[in-house]
Amino acid sequence: ERLATDVFAFRGVQLRITRRDVSGGGHDDAKASGSGEEGGDDDDADESFVDPHFFDEDYSVAATTGFCRVWEGAEVLTRLIEASSFRDGGDAVQKQRVPGSTTTGSITGHTGDRANPSCVSDEGDPSRKKTREPDANKNVNTERKRTFPFDLKNARVVELGAGVGLCGLAAASAGAHVMLTDLPAVVDDVLLRNIDENRAYFNDSRSAESRVPLSTNANDRAWLGGVPIVGGEKTNDGSENNGISFGTASAQPLDWTRDIDAQLIERRARSESAKRRLLAEEEERRREGNETGRCVVKDDMVAFWARRAVPVDDPRLNCDLIIAAECLWLRELVDPFCDVVVKLLRPNGSAKACVLSFRDRSFKETSEGDEGVSAKKSLGAFVPVADVVAAFEARGCRWETLAKIPSAEDEGYHVHVFQIYF
Repeated sequence: ERLATDVFAFRGVQLRITRRDVSGGGHDDAKASGSGEEGGDDDDADESFVDPHFFDEDYSVAATTGFCRVWEGAEVLTRLIEASSFRDGGDAVQKQRVPGSTTTGSITGHTGDRANPSCVSDEGDPSRKKTREPDANKNVNTERKRTFPFDLKNARVVELGAGVGLCGLAAASAGAHVMLTDLPAVVDDVLLRNIDENRAYFNDSRSAESRVPLSTNANDRAWLGGVPIVGGEKTNDGSENNGISFGTASAQPLDWTRDIDAQLIERRARSESAKRRLLAEEEERRREGNETGRCVVKDDMVAFWARRAVPVDDPRLNCDLIIAAECLWLRELVDPFCDVVVKLLRPNGSAKACVLSFRDRSFKETSEGDEGVSAKKSLGAFVPVADVVAAFEARGCRWETLAKIPSAEDEGYHVHVFQIYF
C-alpha cells in the first residue's frame, strides 16, 4: 500500500496526516476522483492499486474516499476552528452565534499556488510530505472574519465520518477531547495511525527510542482510550504533563446504517477477546525471553492486538458537540447520517449541536454567453444542500448557516457550514 503524509500547520504545531496515495505516479492527488467534472487519477496508475478492504462486509465504495485525501470541507472547518476567537473557556461547550455568519466570503488553508504547495522532507522517511500554511488575511472576508462558534477547550466531541481525521485532530489540538469515528477499515488503517502520529510527548524528538508519552489519565473528560494530542495550553493547575493542558483523541468504528447499541455490544465483545489475545502474546514474549535469556519482541502481533483491545465508549454519553466534514456527497448517505446525528443530539443523546461542513457538488455555477449571465449546471449524482436541510427539518431539527464559502479548488462550487440542533 502506498502512503503519503501531508503536514498541516495549526496553531503553532504541525499536524501530520497520513493517507492512502492513490495517485500511483508520485504526483499529488489534487483533484477529487469521481466528483462531477473535477479531474481524477490517471487510469493506468489506478490499475496497479487493489483496495484491500473492497470485500469487507461493512465496507462501501463511499468509504474509499475516507482514505485518500483531506477534502476541502474538512480544510475549511479546520481553519474555522483555528480562527476561533475562543482561547479560554470552561468545562463545557458554550453556544455563540457567529457575527455575520450568513454572509458569503472565502477562506483558504494555503498560501501560494494550491496545486503546488511548498514541500518539506524528512530524511529517511519514504512518505511524501507537504506543509500547508494558513494565511489569515488571504481570501478571507475582512469585514466579518468567521470563527468556530464553540469553545472547544475541555469539550467532549464526536466526529462522524472522520476519514483521515484532520478536523478531529485539530479540535483535540485546540483542547477538546475527541472521539473520531468511521467504518472499521478506516479506523484501523488510517485514524489510529494518525492519532499515534500526532500524539504528544515530553520532548519533540521524532525518534521512537527517545520519546516519552504524556499521561493518558491527565483529564477525566477524555474518552476511553484517548491519548494527548500535540498542541495544548500552559496551565497553573499542577497537572502532571509539564504544566500543559492537552486535548485528547481516540478512535472507534461507528456504522451509520446499524443500530448503535448492537454495535457497542459487538465491539465490546471483540475488545475483550483482543485483550485476552494481547495478554497471551505478551506472556509468550516473556516466556521466550526467559528461555533464551534475551527479550524476544513480537512487535507486529502485539501491536495488532493492542489496537483492537482499546476500550469501547458510547458516543451518546456526555458528548458536548458533534462535528462532521464532507460526509454528505451521495444521496444514499443523507438519511443514515441524519439518523445518527439525531440519536446523538439532545434530547436523545447529550450533544448540544452538530457542526456540518461539506461542499455542495450537486450544482456548479457557471457564466454563459458574452454577458456572463450566471447559471447553474445540475450534477444529479450528488446531494444538494436543500435536500440535507429538508432531511434534518423532517426530523424536527433546526439549523443555521455559519458560512457559505466559494471553493478555492474549483470555481462555481461552494463549501457550506451549518449548525444543526433541536
